[in-house]
Amino acid sequence: MIRSPLIFVPLLLCCLAAGQQPPQVSDKTPGQRTPDASAGSNLPQSSTPAAPAKASTPAAPTTVKPAADASDSGNSDPFLDAPPLPKTNVTLIGGTVRSIDHVRDHMTVLPFGGKPLKITFDERTHIYRDGVETTFMGINKGDRVYVDTQLDPSKADVFARNVHVVTQTNAADARGQVVAVRGSSITLQDQLSGQPVSFQLDSATKVQRKSGPGSAADLVPGALVTLQFATNQANRRILRQVNVIARPGDSFKFFGQVTHLDLSRGVLAVRNLADDQTYEIAFNPEATPEASSLRVGTQVVVNASFTGKGYRASDVSVTQARVAEPQ
Repeated sequence: MIRSPLIFVPLLLCCLAAGQQPPQVSDKTPGQRTPDASAGSNLPQSSTPAAPAKASTPAAPTTVKPAADASDSGNSDPFLDAPPLPKTNVTLIGGTVRSIDHVRDHMTVLPFGGKPLKITFDERTHIYRDGVETTFMGINKGDRVYVDTQLDPSKADVFARNVHVVTQTNAADARGQVVAVRGSSITLQDQLSGQPVSFQLDSATKVQRKSGPGSAADLVPGALVTLQFATNQANRRILRQVNVIARPGDSFKFFGQVTHLDLSRGVLAVRNLADDQTYEIAFNPEATPEASSLRVGTQVVVNASFTGKGYRASDVSVTQARVAEPQ
């Protein structure tokens, strides 16, 4: 049986019409695919396209920024910001600037009674000139400075945290024992640094003894002194005043409480009521009749002389067996 082609034409037109239905009559939401076989394979891909890209991007802080310590705020740039300050102890050094290099950012300081020391500085360093903050150009050769220094382990050098430049001629204090006298120069074994330091006397230097005004003749080797000095433009320490505490051969009387006693060595320490200072005094227990009455806490009167190396008692008297401890 032969079918006429005219029968297929209406069927073809019906199929084409069915495939071109407008979107507004569909019950699907805009953008949603028809759940056919091809659309079903695309749905999982459309829901996870960003995950692989996110996982493949490395985190910048782990590759650029070094590990931060406890004091780091986490906002510093390791390439643009200055490194953190060293965590070593801070040491104050006083002296005069022997040389300074503003290009290489370091200076050489001659400490009072010490050896030349190279100190570095950078943008982390604070510079003060007579109490006013300034720049590195405020430090000049010959300036008197006080530097807060720290040892920088990363560079194995001494770093300046703060630099205080003092141009005013305020007097500084020192204390020690005279070890040499040469003309108008005296050398002192400084009690603080343990180093010999030289000073210059001039016509304006005042010498004072406990008994009254003194003279340069009282400054003999072995004498214990306190002094005030100022540094001039030539970096010389000029004495303003010298107080002579004791010279070899001087006699003293101490009255106070025994704070330490060693009969085997023949040494006692007395807290002197006159100046509230403690003095260690050597004595001979066998030649001291009241040695058996000596105790820590007893009140004594000691006549002694200064030998240049210490005090030696000529006699020791007990005035009170023992002072009662305060309640």
